[in-house]
Amino acid sequence: MCTEIGKIQRQIHDESMEESDTPLKKKLDEFGNRLTSAIGIVCLVVWAINYKYFLSWDVEDGWPSYFRYSFEKCTYYFKIAVLLLLLLAYLLVQGKWHKRTQIVRKLPSMETLGSTTMICSDKTGTSTTNQMSVSEFFTLGGKTTACRVFGVEGTTYDPKDGLIMDWNCYNMDATLILILKYVQSAMMLGSSVMVVTRVFKATGLPTEAALKGAVESLLECSTHVQLADRSTAPIDESCRQLLLSRLLEMSLKGLRCLGLAYKDDLGFVGVVGLRDPPREEVHKAVNDCRRAGIKIMVITGDNKSTAEAVCREFSCFLMETDEVVAMTGDGVNDAPALKLVVIGIAMGNTGTKVAKEAYDMVDNFSTIVSAVAEGRAIYNNMKAFIRYMISSNVGEVISIVLTAVLGIPECLILVQLLWVNLVTDGPPATALGFNPVDVDIMQKPPRKSNDALINSWVFFRYMVIGSYVGIATVGIFIVWYT
Repeated sequence: MCTEIGKIQRQIHDESMEESDTPLKKKLDEFGNRLTSAIGIVCLVVWAINYKYFLSWDVEDGWPSYFRYSFEKCTYYFKIAVLLLLLLAYLLVQGKWHKRTQIVRKLPSMETLGSTTMICSDKTGTSTTNQMSVSEFFTLGGKTTACRVFGVEGTTYDPKDGLIMDWNCYNMDATLILILKYVQSAMMLGSSVMVVTRVFKATGLPTEAALKGAVESLLECSTHVQLADRSTAPIDESCRQLLLSRLLEMSLKGLRCLGLAYKDDLGFVGVVGLRDPPREEVHKAVNDCRRAGIKIMVITGDNKSTAEAVCREFSCFLMETDEVVAMTGDGVNDAPALKLVVIGIAMGNTGTKVAKEAYDMVDNFSTIVSAVAEGRAIYNNMKAFIRYMISSNVGEVISIVLTAVLGIPECLILVQLLWVNLVTDGPPATALGFNPVDVDIMQKPPRKSNDALINSWVFFRYMVIGSYVGIATVGIFIVWYT
């Protein structure tokens, strides 16, 4: 656990032990508690109304029978139906997503993505292809007051294709030859090169120590810089500022800059600019997210100025401001953030195993938009289903209470209630849970995290509808009975 990988594993484990409920689960629990309280009151009312039959021999079992009667009729179906339909909706959407190469490990994460207000995306490998190619590099000239900038002719060079081994050292100055030797050594790993603590020993070449990394860090450690004729000069403040200004120019072009240094005391050689092209589908996905009211944050550590503006701990800050945060990433260092946020999305093709173990979904950035739409549809269908079930079940409860108050026989026995719930109410409610995605669903802003699943006005409306159904049912029964 003392290694960096061990620390990441510990963070993932700690977050796994402290997983919080999804927004939908919190709302369902809150609604269920309110519903349970209301049902409990109704049960007590029905039970109290029938107190005169508790010790009557006219009714078998007396008070236990009426208590069971009131409890079973009021509580046995509603919550089970909600959970069952929610599971069916999750499974249906999961099948759709699987066809689009979206893999869901935790079913509630599908709905959670629909309530996402902000997506924090790792840059390298998530917003970009992570297929870096050399686009530009620069070294110092004959003096420390001038830089030489070299561009790659034609298309950018992909270091994986091996063509760099065909570079010709003729007509090159000493600095370019040194850069070539370093790259050649790095490309020849496993053949004639041995690597021990960044020391490359190649056939026919002297043993030299080479180092690459962030330019700012290398400049802090380097004592001198190599010039075009392979002579060296100490790095003074003017030279440092010249190199940093060229670094800024390359960074503004969207290049990932790596500094090169060698030998004892680190002699600075030059800077290579790598272009990591963005994914073609990301631009449209970002525009779709903006139209849907979802903010996009790109989190990267490639450049110091960028890292000062946004950092990987920003996800925690957003959650503290009641944002529903989704984090996308592909690397080992993204795993703790994927585990910490409300929903983590690991990138399917380029994601590391550690990132995928911490995820809620495996996806690519472009299809996140369609997943958000499906998540919003799940929530809307759930509200429609609950509203329908409220009006139906309230009607049943009202009929039970009225028959108890009026002292008339049961108008609906348990078998009839079961038939109504399973045959009459079940199929329509299930169909409401499978409604397709609305055409304009991505034109609306995401719902707030504190929005109620069923607000007071909606609950009152459906209570009125349910009361009308219950009163009509009892009235028709009285007419038939008399």
